[in-house]
Amino acid sequence: MAIKSVDSKRSVATPSMTSARAQAPSLPAVQKEPAVDSGFQSSKKKLVNMTGRYKPVVMSGDAALAKSAASQLRVAQAGGVASTAGAKGKPKVDAAITDFLKEACRQTSGTLREAYADIQKAVEVGAWGTAAKRARALLSGKADDQAEAIDEALGLSGTKSTEALIAQLDFLARMEAAGVKADYPPTEAQLVQYFGTLKKDPKGARDAFSAYAEAFHVHPADAGKGELDIEYRSGSSSVPESWSEVSGRPAKDQPAHLGKQLNDCEGFAYLAERLLGAAGFVVAHHLTTHGGPAGDHGMVSFKHPQEKGYTLTSNGHVLTGKDERALAIEGFNKASPRPAPSGMRFYTGATMLESQQRAGANDKKHSV
Repeated sequence: MAIKSVDSKRSVATPSMTSARAQAPSLPAVQKEPAVDSGFQSSKKKLVNMTGRYKPVVMSGDAALAKSAASQLRVAQAGGVASTAGAKGKPKVDAAITDFLKEACRQTSGTLREAYADIQKAVEVGAWGTAAKRARALLSGKADDQAEAIDEALGLSGTKSTEALIAQLDFLARMEAAGVKADYPPTEAQLVQYFGTLKKDPKGARDAFSAYAEAFHVHPADAGKGELDIEYRSGSSSVPESWSEVSGRPAKDQPAHLGKQLNDCEGFAYLAERLLGAAGFVVAHHLTTHGGPAGDHGMVSFKHPQEKGYTLTSNGHVLTGKDERALAIEGFNKASPRPAPSGMRFYTGATMLESQQRAGANDKKHSV
């Protein structure tokens, strides 16, 4: 998700959730793999990174935005993933979110302050639908006038953080509508329960995963980080083994990424396998490719019992089609500034680590 320009038109999507509530069965954890270096990890660190993404162009307004964020919203990102435990029955809420809402209430006045105060109260009790509706109203209707008022009171950083807040509240409202109680951010168990309600709705599950990934996660390339590759499992492998590894890396210092976690392609692949797996999807292949303009890239293709063809995830993008290779090319192109070269191979594996090992060994027998 690239940062919007200072003068871009603001718009907020309002997702809907129509699935009926269902009890989610317990699911096995994503399969763990031993930390094996097939030569792929070493070459990755020396020559390429596993992002398949490109560094965003630094915008002229970024410096001013950073200064504004530091002066007017000095605590908005400071909380990281720390949560504040509420009273009995109340959700745990990311400290960065509570800090932002407190600061917004301090910096605004009149009807604008009332709106942020209403959102703050709804968040405190986990009334996600109410909070989302109130938040959307901040940047809808007379969006330009309202946005200008927010810009004036909080600076552009406040507007960008508000946009991030809206997307997150919209997703939490989906979970509430499905009868799933959620913290902010939602936990692994809560998400598995929610995606379990979508087993008979693969299209809805795809939409939900895209919305969740967009709202709560960001690739380092889109967060303006110089190092685009993330090492999981304490540096022993590029492949995450547990939820804590994809949820313990807050994207700080950028208002547009308030409340988000940093993850590269392997992290997004882990999230997809866990959550789409809860929605009834079965992994067809993990896919690793190299030789692209920005290094190597990992993706996952799935099958669903109610559908023909494939679903493929590439970072937060979700694609569908009948031909796995064609989807892989499209997925790579979604994550790269330039098209996949002719003849690009996508090495397959039952796990991400296996596909990486086969890519490192140039195992053409296991490729599409």
